[in-house]
Order: sequence, then C-alpha cells, then structure tokens
Amino acid sequence: MTLMTKPIIRVVAGIWQDNTRQCFLGRRCGNREFAGAWEYPGGKVDLLPDGVTWETDEVALAREWQEELGLAITVGNKVWQSGTVSTPTGVLFCLCAYWVRPVDDRAPYYLKGSHSEVCWLRPVQILSLSDDESTPSLKPIAETTLWRRDWTFNKNVISMNHTEPWF
Repeated sequence: MTLMTKPIIRVVAGIWQDNTRQCFLGRRCGNREFAGAWEYPGGKVDLLPDGVTWETDEVALAREWQEELGLAITVGNKVWQSGTVSTPTGVLFCLCAYWVRPVDDRAPYYLKGSHSEVCWLRPVQILSLSDDESTPSLKPIAETTLWRRDWTFNKNVISMNHTEPWF
C-alpha cells in the first residue's frame, strides 16, 4: 500500500514598511480562504513552464505584487518563515515573509482582485486586530517586525520591470 502525501504549497509575503514603520496590508477578497482578513500581500510560488523548476521566492514575490497591485518591487531579506501549516480546508503550506520596497515610492497601486482594500498599520496595531480580521501568519510576522530593522537589499536585486538596485 502506497501512502499519499499532500503537497506543501510554498507561499511568499512582502512586508513594506514606510519611514514611520507602518506596514502596507491588503484585505483578502470574499472569494478566498480567510476572506475579509488583513494580510501582507504575496502569493504562491509557481512551477515554471518547464514543469520541473520552481520560481525562487524572490521572483514569485515580485510577480505577485505586480499581478495583485501593479507595483514593481525590490525584494530584501527574509524576515520570517512558518513551519508547515494546515488551513481550515486542509491545504498544507509554508509561508516565507520578506522585506519589500516599491521601485518607485510614488507609483500608484491598483487593486486587481486579490484585495478589496489596503491600509497602513503599525505592528502594534496589527497585533490588536481580532483573529477574524487577520490571517494566521499576520500577527507572528508583525511581532517579528516590531524589533527588526534589517532593511538591507543586496545588489542582486530581484524586481519586475527594473534592473538597477534600489537603495
């Protein structure tokens, strides 16, 4: 008898903090798991067209921000990583969160279906949200960002529509 194991989906999230340490959040649309909850924007790491190779976390995060918000971003250091987590519907996933910055701070963003609205909150405000208002990973990531200031972005910048490093 062969045991079947569920695949673990790799998910990435981007933490964009402004100079006052407020974090950019999106509210999940009503047609998805955790609908109505606030999250750091991001999404799934995809299998590339060759059917064998997976995107890197950084490439997936840049693609997701471009698709969901129309923003080209630069991806920095990894801030947080979950273990394997099961959603209420039994989907297994592992989430990694990274610092991100828009390539152009003045660029407008657009809500393209993944989020019904966006807001800026400080990590302490995020921690005060009810469980219904936040995805399971939102508060643990916020706790980590309370004390971290390692907004370093290496010279090998990963971003969509941008080839120069952003500092």
